[in-house]
Amino acid sequence: MGYQRDIIINAPIETVWESWTTEEKTSKWLAPKSHIIFEEGKPYEFFWDEDPEIDSTIGCKLLKIETWKKLRFEWQGKSEFLDMFMSPHRKTIIEVSFLNVTNGIKVIVHQEETRDLEKWDEYDKWMADAWEYALTCLKTYCEESHKKIEEMKDCC
Repeated sequence: MGYQRDIIINAPIETVWESWTTEEKTSKWLAPKSHIIFEEGKPYEFFWDEDPEIDSTIGCKLLKIETWKKLRFEWQGKSEFLDMFMSPHRKTIIEVSFLNVTNGIKVIVHQEETRDLEKWDEYDKWMADAWEYALTCLKTYCEESHKKIEEMKDCC
């Protein structure tokens, strides 16, 4: 099955890209806490609960960085689906693309993989909906941040 979600954000690529690359900025739209070392092979972890073993991407890593173009990273589901990502299974892979379009930056989140596991279709739907919500939050955060920067330029 797999899924793809996308959104167009009316903000510069720098604003959109940086929203994925730091703990400070990801906490504004994706997860309250994170552990990011923005280098290939390093942690790219997000935490939605105080207990990192519950709802998190603990153990996930950045796999590929193409500055301002693409990110590829490991991912796993919330605690309800966690068994599908633990040994003998593996984490799934998310690819995020950033495309310049007429009215901003198009962000595409894509997971191609499917697995022959009992709850996989349920996970796919839940994750696709979760990314759709997250992208809406990303759009709001980036566009508001960009607007504030522009307003500051106007006043000085």
